[in-house]
Amino acid sequence: MSLVQGFLSKIFSRSAAQPLSRSAALTSIAFALLTACSGSSDPTVAADFEINGVKGTVSGQNVTIDLTSKESCSTVTSLVTGVQANGASISPDPTIARDYSQPVQYTITAPDGTKAVYMVTVKGNACGGDPTPAPTPTPLDTMPTGAVLVDWFFGDRGGGGPMQRYSNEVTPIIFPPPMNEITNPAYDSTCIYPNCVHSYWAIDTSAFDSAGRVLTYSMAIAAASPNANLADMSANLKINSSTGKITQICSSPPNTNVACYDANDNYDEFLITVTAHALGGNLPLVRSFKIKVKNEG
Repeated sequence: MSLVQGFLSKIFSRSAAQPLSRSAALTSIAFALLTACSGSSDPTVAADFEINGVKGTVSGQNVTIDLTSKESCSTVTSLVTGVQANGASISPDPTIARDYSQPVQYTITAPDGTKAVYMVTVKGNACGGDPTPAPTPTPLDTMPTGAVLVDWFFGDRGGGGPMQRYSNEVTPIIFPPPMNEITNPAYDSTCIYPNCVHSYWAIDTSAFDSAGRVLTYSMAIAAASPNANLADMSANLKINSSTGKITQICSSPPNTNVACYDANDNYDEFLITVTAHALGGNLPLVRSFKIKVKNEG
């Protein structure tokens, strides 16, 4: 038996014992109907919705807020809704910014427990054709590339000048070389032995970066044979941080501020490690080779 039927049954039972006037009976029936309707789950709990000063249009359980006539563009992915619900509770919290690219459902609960569910739809003009542009993808970091570095052979020229290059462990290259074979960009042709401080040669360790980034170079030197003089070789060898070219800078006696390298054994060996680093990158190219210096007495 429904609430209305039960209430009407009581009215008619009472009227049988104590007859009611027509007006009293109608009033009792109207009250029964109102009492029954108050427990409905239909949207009878009044609520007004607005966003950015634009009030929503309510149609049953659907609310439409049209921002197109007020705003040239609207970012509907982050909006705060104002709700007037006459003391009723609202879930979820409308004061928190929400994404209205799809309808958002709100439940309004009156103090007596009566509930109403509203589906809120927001219309807005897109900003620049895309209110939420996709982020620019971060390019993948790449390592610079470069040729394998081969070992180099030198003679110390008795400590009397820059090291003389050998083509292998026993064969010296013509000294001084023809001008078209001088590979040291810092070589000064006006400098006359024994005061020359630049080697004729340069060891090219340059690399290539496919992304076109600026490369910088650094060098580490380690002794690779028992009597190799690390301090002297470190003072002699220099790398150009912009080009990756390694050259020797030294002076012959009596100019001994940076004396030219004088080998101690048949061959002094050094391990040279060169690092090419791309600006803004985290994947450096690291390559190594050996320098072997023959003792020429």
